Amino acid sequence: DQHTVGYLLCLLSCRLVVDVVLGHVFIIYFLLGQLSVDTLQFLLFLYIQQLNKVSLRTSLIGEEWPSPRHRSQSPDLTEKSSCHNKNWNDYSHQAFVCDHLSDLLELLLDPEQLTASFHSTHSSLVSREAVVALSFLIEGTVSGARKIYPLYELALWQPLHAETGFSKTSKAFSFYKLEAWLRASLTGNPFGTSACLKSGKKLAWAHQVEGTTKRAKIACNTHVAPRMYRMVVMSQVYKQTLAKSSDTLVGAHVKIHRCNESFIYLLSPLRSVTVEKCRNSTFVLGPVQTALHLHSCDNVKVIAVCHRLSISSTTDCIFHILTPTRPLILSGNQRVTFAPFHTHYPMLEDHMARTGLAAVPNYWDNP
Repeated sequence: DQHTVGYLLCLLSCRLVVDVVLGHVFIIYFLLGQLSVDTLQFLLFLYIQQLNKVSLRTSLIGEEWPSPRHRSQSPDLTEKSSCHNKNWNDYSHQAFVCDHLSDLLELLLDPEQLTASFHSTHSSLVSREAVVALSFLIEGTVSGARKIYPLYELALWQPLHAETGFSKTSKAFSFYKLEAWLRASLTGNPFGTSACLKSGKKLAWAHQVEGTTKRAKIACNTHVAPRMYRMVVMSQVYKQTLAKSSDTLVGAHVKIHRCNESFIYLLSPLRSVTVEKCRNSTFVLGPVQTALHLHSCDNVKVIAVCHRLSISSTTDCIFHILTPTRPLILSGNQRVTFAPFHTHYPMLEDHMARTGLAAVPNYWDNP
């Protein structure tokens, strides 16, 4: 409408990329009594994991088990596009939320707002706390402006009360009107991975050598995205040596996908890094302020300072790490080696200070 346009932001993408990593952290810390978790947000987090439901029948038909990882593989990258990875596909995120919006809202309803069969009615009311929790997944802008607001601020904005169904008397939202408003307002994430690959700015790289570049996709959205949503995407880099240290990388979420036989140096302070389905490659990273996550990688070496490292489904990988938290080893890993961080470059100390990371404590050897 003329007042507001909502869209899925990278919050949803980030939650899905880390997948069960945060779930493990929540459960571990909850059991230890060290952290409390907002119940409604945690319910949403668990629900959206359904995006990655695995069809056992498809797996049995389409892939040999156990996976023959020890066999030599073709040096050519597969033809599968990164858009087939649901974690990276913002369009599938939007479709998932739209298809399950009623269920998501019903999940947040107070018990007295549900029928005996646990469904909403036309008169059901959604609490303000529920809409605050839903802001965990959805944010938006007003009139297409650049500033981003959490969902609850938009829903409580006075000019939108008639559309969102907010009542000052009950201090709650009409389930029917809130759902209709969300459906009418939700669009694709303009700062997500899909948008970055489709319309992002192509990056220039130092020390780029000749190789197979036909399929490589390297792009960023830093010229259009707000600071907290800056992203750099590298996909299908093959037989390349790439090096970069620039403002483009500073504070960016870096996503690396299907790189093979390459050496990649990203020597700037980074917000987060995700490495998926890469093999026979080395990654030297600047300090990672939040999480460094690897999934489904073979024969990869990572050298980094990071707040947290998590790995899943990796084989024959080596991690030279400096981290103040214990590395998380999730399911499916084989022959993993941890080693101390052993690299230096001129701005390393300054970059560590900018990301709030220090040389001690260091739990690289205590996963």
